[in-house]
Amino acid sequence: MAPTPDVTAGVGTANAPQIRRLVEDRLRSGGLLRGAGPSQLGVTVDVSAEGIVTLTGVLRDGAQKEQSVRLARQVAGVKDVEQRINVLESWKSQPD
Repeated sequence: MAPTPDVTAGVGTANAPQIRRLVEDRLRSGGLLRGAGPSQLGVTVDVSAEGIVTLTGVLRDGAQKEQSVRLARQVAGVKDVEQRINVLESWKSQPD
């Protein structure tokens, strides 16, 4: 019987810039990456040499926050995701 190919080969070999680009691409496609435009909504991405992704920014609601973390976790080579994301809807619900 032939050995089963290792489908995880190459996973974890991506370097920080590659991981960052892949995470940014996923977030951009979901409309979650902070752009250069006037809107302050969206997240930025930092990646450590160990593959830990840090998402920082402001998103509209908790669903977007969860989606951004989920999308980042799906990228090969990501070991963990730390989020420093504020949610705009929580600001609006705060009493004056």
